[in-house]
Amino acid sequence: MLDNALSVYNQVAINAHPSLGELLRRNIMPNIENSIVLDCIENCSSCHETCTYTALNHCLPMGGKHAEPEHFKLMLECAQICETSAYFLLSDSSFRTEVCDLCADICEACAESCADLSGMEDCVTACNLCANSCRALVDSNMAEMSLKSSLAME
Repeated sequence: MLDNALSVYNQVAINAHPSLGELLRRNIMPNIENSIVLDCIENCSSCHETCTYTALNHCLPMGGKHAEPEHFKLMLECAQICETSAYFLLSDSSFRTEVCDLCADICEACAESCADLSGMEDCVTACNLCANSCRALVDSNMAEMSLKSSLAME
């Protein structure tokens, strides 16, 4: 009974707070026009929260295949790389493209692992959204770097 009450409380607390992307758009980075970066930050942050919450509050209690070391470790790795990717984007790190490329790979692996298990739909969705936004960011950075290289050669 207490576990259910805490789970409901955690969900209400998470839903009561505006998303990181909303806060960035309104307060911290209102002049940034690159929606690819903002979407990636928001999706990475959301995936971090979803994977962490699901691993600890769904997979562990379910046991069995949900808590097998390879799957459980992958979920925590996914959560960690998503948090790291958001940080690298927020800090405008020169390594943001490489980190986001790795994040997309890990999110895709996590989504695939979660898709085979019951009750993991939110995790699959969050991982796929994050992977897609990271790929879009990597692709846009590659296009930008290619354009800059072409202009430098002229």
